Amino acid sequence: MKRFLLYIISLALVSCTKELPFPENQIEKKMVVNSFVTVGEPIRVRISETYTPSEDGNLTFLQNAIVKLLDSAGNVIEVLANDTATGYFASTVIAQPATLYLIEASETAKSYYCTSQSRTPRNKPSYTADTSTIYFQGKPHFFQISIRLSDIPNTDNYYLFYCTKTFYTYKKSNGNITDSTLHIEKMDLFTNDYWFVRNINTQFSKKELLLVDDEFKGLIANLKFGTFVEHKSPDKERIVSINLHVSSLSKERYIYTRSLNEYLFYQSDPFSQTTSVYSNIQGGYGIFATDFPETIEYYFK
Repeated sequence: MKRFLLYIISLALVSCTKELPFPENQIEKKMVVNSFVTVGEPIRVRISETYTPSEDGNLTFLQNAIVKLLDSAGNVIEVLANDTATGYFASTVIAQPATLYLIEASETAKSYYCTSQSRTPRNKPSYTADTSTIYFQGKPHFFQISIRLSDIPNTDNYYLFYCTKTFYTYKKSNGNITDSTLHIEKMDLFTNDYWFVRNINTQFSKKELLLVDDEFKGLIANLKFGTFVEHKSPDKERIVSINLHVSSLSKERYIYTRSLNEYLFYQSDPFSQTTSVYSNIQGGYGIFATDFPETIEYYFK
């Protein structure tokens, strides 16, 4: 009897489909502003617009937009130049630490107007790092990185960690190497370190570790994490280096990265909770956020 009822319910669920018209004409298009500002580099902003589900999904860059860089008092520092080859609007101003930057983007023909702001981190992440090759969770070839991170006092600090592998692959013909290609690949990170495990946002990405200094503000945090480095046959692949990337993030960059990782984590699960990617663009969509990066390369022979 139970099996029969289950069959009837399954049949009903399969047959309950209906095609609904999509109200495309009622969707208002918006400007999309995207910019990650890195301390020590020019400020680059990409301007596009949203598209409807029935469109092909190719980004439409707004080449006639006007993008202004302003100081904390609202005074125009510079009107960014449009590089039509890349789609970016770029400044001659070099981003400085501990500085509040405001941007204003407009497109008169389409009545678009957006604003946003972000303060660059005060300092680069200050740390010392050591490495070792160990067994991790019963598996060999684990490249462990141990860090002593000196947190900046009297401010909220947000950090991002990830590793990349630089390596060559080879093509062979008749036993001889005929060509080589250089690759840079982001690696999976693993950790059972308290500071990372306690942060729920760490579970949403295998490639990045996020950290907030809530419980060690102004102190030194000892961190351990790493990646599996399997050495393949030298005539097929040669590892040049493992590169450790550590960045101090603005609060906006931290929230955006956290929400994006969560969105990507759940997007293939039809029964998951609804997740929105963070945007701090007033009048449109996108992100304007800052970071202050540091990189250490560990070379392999």
